[in-house]
Amino acid sequence: MNIFYVNRDPQKAATELVDKHVVKMPLETAQLLCSVFEQGVAPYRRTHYNHPSAIWTRKSKANYEWLINHGLALCEEYTHRYKKNHKSEAVIRWCKERINDISWLDTSFSDPPACMPEDCKLNDVVLSYQEYYRKHKSYIYSWTNRQKPDWA
Repeated sequence: MNIFYVNRDPQKAATELVDKHVVKMPLETAQLLCSVFEQGVAPYRRTHYNHPSAIWTRKSKANYEWLINHGLALCEEYTHRYKKNHKSEAVIRWCKERINDISWLDTSFSDPPACMPEDCKLNDVVLSYQEYYRKHKSYIYSWTNRQKPDWA
């Protein structure tokens, strides 16, 4: 469970992820979004409820909206790379349609938590995730129908 926050722009963050994460992360994103709802309401049941990424998702409407936009961008990216739709797209859209059903105590945005080894953590979460990619994910470097990001 993670949010690979390699760019503050949710669309760019999706296009900069490696192929393996473009395949995997729409499901994790949908699971995180569903964790905001009471058990049994959302299409996916709650998983990793106390994970820092799930806590961040539930913390504010702006965090939830960023993740919705990132999740939809991941699905667009999946279609761009593989010419088919990701199965989690419908769940992410379901979550988007119900954003106003949630009673938000906070509406401000905060950067997601840096869920990674300590050797990658810098003063900026985006730079930390880029460092994490370089140090720990270079073995899966592959961008189908995309250029490798400059920072990689």
